[in-house]
Order: sequence, then C-alpha cells, then structure tokens
Amino acid sequence: MFHYDLNYGDAHVIGVDIFSMPVLDSRMYIIHVNHNELLIIDPVLLQKEDEPRLRAICDPARRATVLVTHSHYDHIAGLNRLRELIPAKLYATPLCNKKLQDSHKNLSAYSMALVMGKDPKLEWYCETHFDFDYTCSADEIYVGTTKLEFSLHRISSNITNNKPVYVENNSEHEHSLLLRTIPTPGHSDCSQCVELRRRGGVLLAVFTGDSLVNGHDTITRFPTGNKRVFREETEPYIMSLPDNIVIFPGHGDPARLSEIKEYAII
Repeated sequence: MFHYDLNYGDAHVIGVDIFSMPVLDSRMYIIHVNHNELLIIDPVLLQKEDEPRLRAICDPARRATVLVTHSHYDHIAGLNRLRELIPAKLYATPLCNKKLQDSHKNLSAYSMALVMGKDPKLEWYCETHFDFDYTCSADEIYVGTTKLEFSLHRISSNITNNKPVYVENNSEHEHSLLLRTIPTPGHSDCSQCVELRRRGGVLLAVFTGDSLVNGHDTITRFPTGNKRVFREETEPYIMSLPDNIVIFPGHGDPARLSEIKEYAII
C-alpha cells in the first residue's frame, strides 16, 4: 500500500490510498472523503500484510461508496471482504451487475489461465488464494452513467502515519467532490472510467481501470473486448483529456496522461 496526495486546489489535497492485488498488480483506490465516508474504486484481493492497513482505514469510517471500472475478477475480488469491514454500497450498471453475479462472466473461473506456465510461485499463490467461483452484486443500479457528490472536509497536506489530517469546514458545502462515470468499452463491454472533479466541475483525476494502464497497451482480446469499439469510442475520449491530468490506472502507478497516453493507442 502507498499514499498519493491529489491536489484539490487552494493548498488542499485529497488523500488516496493505493493497494495492489498480488500477482496481477490490479489497483484499488481509497479516497478519504471525510471522517465518516470512504470512496473506493475497484476493491481488489489483498496480500496478507495489507489486511491490517485496510482495517485501520475502514474502522474510523461509517460507510463506503464503491465503484468498479469493469466486472473482471481482479478488479472486484475484494468486495465481499470489504463488506465485512465496513457497510459498502456498490453502484453498477445492469450489464456490469449481471456479470458480477456469474463466475464465468466475471472471469474468476478462468483466473489460472493468466499464470499457467509462468513462475510456479505465482501459480501456487493463485491456486491457494483466488476464488474460482467468485460472485458479488451491486446495491444500486444506474443506466449509462451516474453522477455522485460528496461533501469534502478540507484536508491538510500534513500526513501522519499515512493518514490525512482533516479540518472541519465552516461551510457544509465549501468543498465537495463530484464523481462521473463515462462508458469506455473495448477492454470489456462494461468498462467505464470514473472522473473525479471538484466543486464547479474542474477535473482533478480520472480512474481508467483497464481502459488505460501504465506499462502496456490496452488489452481487447478478452471476452466482450473489441479493438474497433475501443478505437472508435474510448481512445477519442482518453485523448480528449488534458495532458497534465492525473490518471489512476487499473494496473501500474499513477501518472500524468502525457506520460502514459501511448498505451491507449492500439
């Protein structure tokens, strides 16, 4: 796990905790919205040593809002465990929710195919830790796209023990976060990006899932993936984003779009 400070403006930052799923390096992002609420994108399966850190983040909060960038197992595998730690409400489209509930459609049934013939230690880890019949389901269904707004406590840039320091607002809505989902098919037919904006609509960052990762080209060969659709619908969206915008990818470290946009051209 590591921590990323996202600049909100006015000398304030938003704390983002980043966890990596073993073997596949799929990324989970936890945004500290305020004292009571977390925003979690792509809850992944964690390695054992990260479990206490996740618990320490969840214990002080009362609830979590969860979004997934798509239905593949490596981006949803931690949801059921997360729900044991904190009341978590998952928002998803009807298509995504249907796949979440089927281990063949969310690809958990085929997880071993990703490591077969590779490092024996990776194969052993998958065999002993992955759930090949994994399912979950959404709590709220939306069609097409959704927008969510969160009242944000001002966060000091001083971080102690990987935890942000909150400062109460004088005005309830002085600061707020806006989330907007954008359909970005191609990697899968239910893929979406999640835009994070500040009050007034200013774009702060984009969580791209596997529509844009850091280190290799977007994969479109999985079931329901489509290279033509990606080129026609998703690539233009990604290329329309500002070059200096922060990208939180489905795999690999955060980066400015200008640093990784080459991986969206397939």
